[in-house]
Amino acid sequence: MGFNLRDIKKLPVEQKLKIIDELWDSIEDAEINTLSQRKEMNLLEERMELYEKGKLKFSPWDEAKERLQNKFSQK
Repeated sequence: MGFNLRDIKKLPVEQKLKIIDELWDSIEDAEINTLSQRKEMNLLEERMELYEKGKLKFSPWDEAKERLQNKFSQK
């Protein structure tokens, strides 16, 4: 890679911000979406594994809804 982090750290703030902006713009939306989808898929796989091991507790929707309403109405 063609950069030296030590040199970048020595730059004025304005130049550092320009580098950050250019890096951010270089990240394609597709890359962000792919990363997001990968994280979501990992989370779903973890939950499925817990479900298959019987380690998840389920509630009927009416009970879950009531718990949520009580939780948020107390604040």
